[in-house]
Amino acid sequence: MKSIMITLAMATVLFAQSSFKQNGFQQERDSFSRLYLVGGISLANIVYNDADIQDQFDPDMYRGAYVGLESPSGPALVGLGFLQQGARIKDGGFKGTDRYNYLSGYLLIPYHLTRRLALLAGLQGGYCLFGDTERDGESEHLTSNDFDIDYGLLLGANLSARGKLGLRGTWYYGLADVLSDNEADLSFRNRGFTLSLVYRL
Repeated sequence: MKSIMITLAMATVLFAQSSFKQNGFQQERDSFSRLYLVGGISLANIVYNDADIQDQFDPDMYRGAYVGLESPSGPALVGLGFLQQGARIKDGGFKGTDRYNYLSGYLLIPYHLTRRLALLAGLQGGYCLFGDTERDGESEHLTSNDFDIDYGLLLGANLSARGKLGLRGTWYYGLADVLSDNEADLSFRNRGFTLSLVYRL
């Protein structure tokens, strides 16, 4: 897994260098202020390592939230915020919701297609602060000790509107088994879409 992350990091750096050399990126760098407020909804899901467990629990999208701050750093956009992950679960005859609350950070490289439209590619990492599982009204609290560090790919697009507002959509593809001290088959990986408003402060 370390070799995968090294490869991804190298690819991100190469993509950043390529983007930085593009005239479009050079012209648009001044359109970014020093700080942005980013907030919106997350449509999260999980994928179990074991196909039988995946079929048993049949996880579906959970609607959560994201709020954070972002600032440009060289050719990249660096962000840090609060992100809700999880899924809706069918556990036998019971239905429930798994919620995981993350301190999440990311690095994105924008590649401008037009004056206002940019593609985004980069990496995201997360540290789970706390969470809970709910099954037919009964809840179990989870702490950060129940989770390992999350990391994965982050892809998306950003549309800048006139004035201080913009619209962004991103897709996260988690690469880490996030449950701590669990057999690999019982662990899972995070997935999800985030739709956000971007406000220039």
